[in-house]
Amino acid sequence: MHSARFTTLVMVLALPASSQEAFEAALTIDQVQSRTQTLRVSPMAQVTFEPKGNSAVGLTFAWYPWKVGGGQLGPSLAYRFKGSSDLWVSESGATGTPGTFKNEHFDAGFRWTWRKPFDLGIGLQYRLEKLAWEPTAGPAATWSTHWGRPWFEASAGYTWESPAIKPFVALSAALPLIQESAPVLAAEPESVAPSAREQLIRSAGPRLELAFRAGIRF
Repeated sequence: MHSARFTTLVMVLALPASSQEAFEAALTIDQVQSRTQTLRVSPMAQVTFEPKGNSAVGLTFAWYPWKVGGGQLGPSLAYRFKGSSDLWVSESGATGTPGTFKNEHFDAGFRWTWRKPFDLGIGLQYRLEKLAWEPTAGPAATWSTHWGRPWFEASAGYTWESPAIKPFVALSAALPLIQESAPVLAAEPESVAPSAREQLIRSAGPRLELAFRAGIRF
């Protein structure tokens, strides 16, 4: 009898905490914009690298177990599949697309979301980014690097209320909190050290992400 009463009491006490929990899963479609870098490789010559913006799909997951300041706070995970776009290079007045810029990332962080009547949220993420410049032709090797840095995200959206599964949509914008400075090159980019190549790729890395998110909460 005492065991049954204790079990019932635990279940009753657990109900308010469970009702505060909310899980979400969503598909994202984004547009990433990167920085343009112009490097002087000699007193008479300079080279401009311009990775064009690219789009990709991704998956996001979040769990909101805590109520804080009238909103819900919880951890989030996301993965952006690889996106690809042209890499424009200009040297001495001549412009071409000798390469392709590719990027993908995994991130983990926390989101704070307010709901009703609209959803407003902010988040802090740590992203592990993989960036690559791949030649479109010729014997040149691929330049690539891995980079971890914090990003800040803000979002606005709407959730359709229902007894169980709640569909939602959201628009978000994310900005990196750290940027890499461009290296000082003393030779043509093809002959610089690998560490300077990685620094160059990071300095022309993503600077803005705009995304549309559609998913469910339950």
